Amino acid sequence: MTFKFIFIFLKLISAFGNDVLVTTTPGLNIKQFENAFKELPAKINAKKLKDKMLFEPISSDLKENLFKKISAAEELAQNMEFKRATTLYEEILSILESHPQVAGIEKLTLICFLKLYEYYKAIGDKDLALSFLKKAKAWDLNANLDATVFNKDVREAFYNLKLENKFFVAFSLPKDSEAFLNGKSFKTDKLELFEGKYQVSVLKEGYFWQVKNFFVNSFTKNVVTTPMLEPIIEGSCKKGFKLSPSREITRFSKLIVMTDGCQRVFDGLTWFTMQGEPIVGSVHSATDGLNTDTGSNLANNLKLQLNNSDEPKSFFSDLIGSPWFWAALGAVGIYIFTNQNQAPSVVVPTHSLR
Repeated sequence: MTFKFIFIFLKLISAFGNDVLVTTTPGLNIKQFENAFKELPAKINAKKLKDKMLFEPISSDLKENLFKKISAAEELAQNMEFKRATTLYEEILSILESHPQVAGIEKLTLICFLKLYEYYKAIGDKDLALSFLKKAKAWDLNANLDATVFNKDVREAFYNLKLENKFFVAFSLPKDSEAFLNGKSFKTDKLELFEGKYQVSVLKEGYFWQVKNFFVNSFTKNVVTTPMLEPIIEGSCKKGFKLSPSREITRFSKLIVMTDGCQRVFDGLTWFTMQGEPIVGSVHSATDGLNTDTGSNLANNLKLQLNNSDEPKSFFSDLIGSPWFWAALGAVGIYIFTNQNQAPSVVVPTHSLR
C-alpha cells in the first residue's frame, strides 16, 4: 500500500472517531462481502457493522432512558407507591418490545417481569402477579437472580415455579441471518417452548435489526415468521445510494460500503471513492433517496450528502474541516513516512453492554 493511499484513508476515517465500520448493500452476497472484507488493508483495523450492532443493539441514549425509568420505578416502590411503579415497569416493557433484546438488554425484560410480580403481589392482585412470574420463568428458565436486585421471596418464587404445557414452535428466518430468542442465539427452525411471551430478534449483514414479539399457548398457531428485513443502504456506484428513510441513521453514518463492483467511504456527510476523491453531485436531506444523474460522468455527477446543518458543530468538526489542519497533518505524515516508513494504525475497540 502506498503512503499516499494510507494518508488519504486516514484523513477520511479521522472523522469516524474509533469506529471504522464496514457494511454492504443487498446486491452483494455474504460470501462476496466476506472476501472483500478480508482484502481491506490490515492497517485500517476495520470492524463489521453487524458486529457493532450485535454488541450495541440500542443507542446509549435509549439505554440511559430505560435505566432512569427503572430507577424512578424503584424510588416509587420504596415510597410504597406500588401502583405507580407497576405503571412505569409496564411502560418499560412496551419500549423494549420494539427493540432487539440481545447483549444483555433481554435482562431488563426479566427484571420488569419480576418487579411487576413483586409489586402486584404487594398491591394484592395475586392473579396478575402470578402471570408475570410465569412470564419471567418462560423468558429465562435458568436465570440466576441477583440478591441485590430481587428479595428472597421473589427469588424463591421464581426458582420453585414449575411451568407446564410445552408447544413446538416453527420459525421462518431469512437466509444468512443470525437469530436470537430472548437474547439467546439459535439456529434450528423448530423449538419446544413453554407457554409464555417471547421475542425473536434477527440480524443480517447490511440490514437493520428486525424483531417479532409473540405468545406461545394452545390458542396460537405457533408459526413465527419474521418481518422482511430492511436494508440500511441500497443502490450501487452507478445508480447512487439510498439510505433508509424510516430509521435513525446517525449511529451508522460512518461507513465503508461494499457493493457489487465497487467500494465507497461515507463519513456521515460526503461519499468518497476508496482513493479519497469526493463524489460530486447534489445535497440531500437525511430522509431523501440519494440518486444520481446517470447521464453525467460519475466523478462529477454525484456528491451524496446528508444535511446535518441542524446539529451544532463541535470543535473537532471545525478542526478537521480546516485546510490548515490537513496541511499540517500531511507534513507530519510525510515526516513519519520518511523517518519510519510505517503508517500509523487505527485501533477500534469493541464495546459490550453490561
